[in-house]
Formats: sequence, C-alpha cells, structure tokens
Amino acid sequence: MAQGRVCGLTADDEGEFTTFPIIPAGRQLRINVRTHGSGSVRVEVLAVLGLAQEQFDIMTGLNTVGAVPVEGRCLSDCEPITGDHQNALVRWGDNSDLGIAHTDGVALRFSLRAADIFGFQWV
Repeated sequence: MAQGRVCGLTADDEGEFTTFPIIPAGRQLRINVRTHGSGSVRVEVLAVLGLAQEQFDIMTGLNTVGAVPVEGRCLSDCEPITGDHQNALVRWGDNSDLGIAHTDGVALRFSLRAADIFGFQWV
C-alpha cells in the first residue's frame, strides 16, 4: 500500500463528484491520484456564496445549491492530471491559485476518467 492510500474513490470509466462546502486552508490544491491508460482527473472550483467562518462546524448540513464556478477555474480550464502522484498540484492554465478571496467558501467538483483519487489537501 502506498503512503496516504488506505482507501479511495474509483471511476473505472467516467465519474464526477462534488465535495461539501469548505473554507480552504490554503491558496493551492494538491491531490493524491492514480490514473490508468488514457485516464485523467480535472478539478473545478465552485464559489459557495454566503459561507461564513462561523458555519464551518455545520457545513455537512449545507449543500452546493447556489455554488457557482469560479471564472478561470472550471473543469475545461483545468490541466488534466495523469499518472501516479501522491502530491499533484492542480493547475488551471498557468495558474494554481484557487482564484477566490481568502475568506470565501468553496466546493470542489472532481471529474475522473479511468482514475482513482485518494485525497486532497490545501497548501
């Protein structure tokens, strides 16, 4: 078992999921991922309007209704991540910054094609 890979989410063909809203603890995103064949992973940043710091503890009760894609941070802007990486930096074109204010909440939409994702972290 590779470090940081106790369990993961797998898309044998294609799949997509969105995280619950969170206030990021950093300006960049790194993911632990493994793709197969011509597989790839892309990530979209969704701004969650009205998510305040005091809501942090109850976030699991919130949904992403009202979340809007951040300009320049859509799935189509994301550089596809391929291969086997425990710490791959997510990039949208030449930029790796999330593109939101430091206090804004976000949700992340992951698009997987023949890929496993084991986790992500803010840096």
